Amino acid sequence: MNCSAMSYGLGEEAVKEPFVLTSITGKLNVAEFLRLWRKVTVYKDIFFRTDEDRSGMLSLSELRNAIMASGIRVGDDMLNLMALRYGGCSGIISLESFISLVLRMDCMAKIFRQLNDGGVISLQESEWMYISMYT
Repeated sequence: MNCSAMSYGLGEEAVKEPFVLTSITGKLNVAEFLRLWRKVTVYKDIFFRTDEDRSGMLSLSELRNAIMASGIRVGDDMLNLMALRYGGCSGIISLESFISLVLRMDCMAKIFRQLNDGGVISLQESEWMYISMYT
């Protein structure tokens, strides 16, 4: 299955990124696609449920609620960094940006859990570069 099968009203980057995060080849089998699609659907529902003013965008306080509803716990500094990275200068987060953000956080958490030893990871430079460029 390729990324064009999953547009769902999202832009090209928002459609391609989940494939890159879940597969080195950029292709998913049916089971992987369905698992990813369920996540996207859950995150979309969280986005609209926490968009209290119905603007179609998440403010910083709405983003905090959405992140928490996604099961992710972050401090204020990390939340501000997320808003800046995914919302630009305004810090306002679109649906596409929110889905990209939570999929990336999910992917990074999985990588950490796979590599950690007592809550700490140790990487060679090449491993770090691969992870940071791939995710």
